[in-house]
Amino acid sequence: MPGKKGRAKGGKSVSRSVKAGVNFPVGRMQRYIKQGLYARRVGGSGGVYMAAVLEYVVAEIIEAAADVTDSMKATSITPRHIQMAIKKDDELSQLFAGCNVSHGGVLVHTDPRLMPKQKGKAAADGTQQM
Repeated sequence: MPGKKGRAKGGKSVSRSVKAGVNFPVGRMQRYIKQGLYARRVGGSGGVYMAAVLEYVVAEIIEAAADVTDSMKATSITPRHIQMAIKKDDELSQLFAGCNVSHGGVLVHTDPRLMPKQKGKAAADGTQQM
């Protein structure tokens, strides 16, 4: 019938995540945006955009953590690897500046001024020690 609206009876439903081509749940993201009361009205593509951005950020973190895992010759990614991957990447470190990774530990850092002075290295640099 011409002018009939809606999907055909018995048609298979397709999720918005599949339509958008993302793995994160678009419907759930849309619901969270609405429940958060960030705006009086929320467009239909808000959940799609949020799901796509979160999927991209997670992919970046997992890729960096996999590199750290390979360099440490481990077989599985642990929270420590995720913490090290985030802290070593400038952009991810800035994005997660105020966040903690549970069981992630801290990066090993010793201030060079606390290390004992080496005579051989100072002579090679051309600086004089007093």
